[in-house]
Amino acid sequence: MKNFVNDKFSFEFCDHITAFLLYLIQLPDVNFQKYVDSIIPKSVKNQYILNYLFEKGLLIQNDDGTIKSSQFGKLIIRLYLYPVSGVMIRYKLENVEINTFKELIKEAYDILKAEFRVRDHKL
Repeated sequence: MKNFVNDKFSFEFCDHITAFLLYLIQLPDVNFQKYVDSIIPKSVKNQYILNYLFEKGLLIQNDDGTIKSSQFGKLIIRLYLYPVSGVMIRYKLENVEINTFKELIKEAYDILKAEFRVRDHKL
């Protein structure tokens, strides 16, 4: 079974795509350049996401090479959480000592702050 956790997906484009992107970058039209500026990030965005999901254990690879959601990944989906939120919750449950209800609320509030779901209110 291939271990994607240690793999960094390659962002090398084939020669004709590279030539096309270089051509687009060199076009002098300023209005067109704002569209060009978003082409490469959108092209590699999916690879960064895959790396993150494998690294954090939300995706696994089957023996036949197919990719599927892990039990942890399925739980995140069922709870309607963002992957980052689920990873943060797991980290806090495994690594942060929570002894009181107040500490539990504080840790949950930190996750909401990280998701920008709360304003600058103090707990």
